Amino acid sequence: MRPSRTAFLLLAVVAGCDRGGTPRIQPNDNLVAAGRLRDSTLSLTLVARLGRWYPDEDRRDSALVVAAFGAKGKAPSIPGPLIRIRSGTRIRVRIVNHLDSLPLFVHGLHAHPAADDDTVQVAAGDIRDVEFTAGQPGTYFYWASTAGETINQRLERDSQLSGALIVDPATGPVVNERIFVLSVLDLNDPDATVDTPPAPFATAINGRSWPYTERMNLAVGDTVHWRWINPSGDNHPMHLHGFYYRVDSRGNNVADTIYDPAQQRQVVTERLSEGTTMTMTWSPERPGQWLMHCHLHFHVAPDSSWGPDYPHVRNVATSGTHEHQMDDMAGLVLGINVTTLSAASPERPVARRVRLIAEPAAEASRIQLRQEEAGRVTAPASSPGAPLVLTRGEPTEITVVNRLTAPTAMHWHGIELDSYYDGVAGWSGSPEKRSPMIAPGDSFIARMTPPRPGTFIYHAHNMASNQIGHGLVGALIVLEPLEVRRAEDEIIWIVGGNDIFITGHLEINGQQAPPPLQLKARHRYRIRLINITEDNTGDVTLGDSTGLATWRPLAKDAMPVGLARMKLVPARVRTSVGETYDFEFDSGAPRRLTLLVENGGKAMASQLVEIR
Repeated sequence: MRPSRTAFLLLAVVAGCDRGGTPRIQPNDNLVAAGRLRDSTLSLTLVARLGRWYPDEDRRDSALVVAAFGAKGKAPSIPGPLIRIRSGTRIRVRIVNHLDSLPLFVHGLHAHPAADDDTVQVAAGDIRDVEFTAGQPGTYFYWASTAGETINQRLERDSQLSGALIVDPATGPVVNERIFVLSVLDLNDPDATVDTPPAPFATAINGRSWPYTERMNLAVGDTVHWRWINPSGDNHPMHLHGFYYRVDSRGNNVADTIYDPAQQRQVVTERLSEGTTMTMTWSPERPGQWLMHCHLHFHVAPDSSWGPDYPHVRNVATSGTHEHQMDDMAGLVLGINVTTLSAASPERPVARRVRLIAEPAAEASRIQLRQEEAGRVTAPASSPGAPLVLTRGEPTEITVVNRLTAPTAMHWHGIELDSYYDGVAGWSGSPEKRSPMIAPGDSFIARMTPPRPGTFIYHAHNMASNQIGHGLVGALIVLEPLEVRRAEDEIIWIVGGNDIFITGHLEINGQQAPPPLQLKARHRYRIRLINITEDNTGDVTLGDSTGLATWRPLAKDAMPVGLARMKLVPARVRTSVGETYDFEFDSGAPRRLTLLVENGGKAMASQLVEIR
């Protein structure tokens, strides 16, 4: 029987006092494979035991006592020891359970692919041997729990019992690449009240939390291959700043699908569901300092923010001025330094100048944005902000004016631009010149020349606040030169809002139930669908009591989906934070439809669509 949550906390406190008997857990960068390879057989001993984990490695008071795997004779590590072999290798793993009174249920130590995820049970204090042959090449992982539950239920002390299992081709060179394993530890009490102190919560990449995560040092033109593994009980929409990346495979700890060229996709954000894997390739084209991070707010915020009702959360109206974004992020953030030997190219003459003004709205805690050009208002104040419409190839200067009482920073999500203007204050740019936080009453000029048309996002990048959830977001639309935008032929739906665990709902264009949308019958519309919630996946459907309407996918993250996927499909899509979708929608005969946003099967927001 699994101990209660309270028992877990007590175990952590007691073990935390035993500094002599509880080893320090080491971060594992997945650079060295574990075990001994002899005569095409890999032998490895995995020992599960308690240890003291420091995801914020230089903060001596931040130890979290958790269970972790380690190789025999070595300290436990997060993630566990890397198993990396060629296809056809025989693998012998001895599992030692040093967790007092707790059994161990180990998954993933079997040939791949597999019809089922074989599980090995190891009693407390016991030893079990597992032997299998490495199957098809791919990205897999092993994991364990102390109660035999599914991976999305494993959030507590045993949530770090995971490690990468990589199978390379039987012959030929092995690609130079990196492996990143994501961690989430959540000891939060579901029965907590506003007065309950925050419980331990941590997120990490290869055992470290930003700003202690490893820095990736690259050069312009490098070809980068990364494997991402999510053995945590939460999803992670992984967003790369400033560039697109190619998704080469998707899988889990049972099977992996390696895409052929026709299946590969270019994205700026890809959702890693619980227990899934991804391989990606990209090439930095511009120097500077960039990020790749999970786009869930509470996975990258420094104070594990759960919403504005908790007193430990820094609210948009009360945040102090931050010197730089290094103090304003934590968790699942990877820093990327890209260098070049060539001289920087001169900036092109600005062809257009826009002012984007952020200010408090009349509604309490909301933020609104308005646009000005040449001294006149071109888009009145609204929350979220009106679409910011740019032109491909046109050098544009956007002055972000902060009239809030708290600092902010603006990120141009999905736009390929120079690093200094990317919007991560204190990081974007270079060590010699980093972009600042925009203090109250101050402004910042961002310059960009959009290289491709499509649907993007502009949004706050001030992680310690709830500015995104309060409306500091908007659609960023890039048109082709000479293209005339017909707003009456477009539908923009921004799925937003604060964390549903606090508010209980999401928003569509700033409201949980916006007024009915009036559409013309037998008319063709372009739907631009954006998910920029703070923490939530939105399952979006369009239909009525008889079933779903149909739409035609056009693009994801502004990248065309390809002719093979441009066919009528039921109007349903699962969106994650930071993703944009474009659809073609033929309204058809007069009728009433409902746009419904759900999370976990529960309705979170809706809008009536009246077709006349």
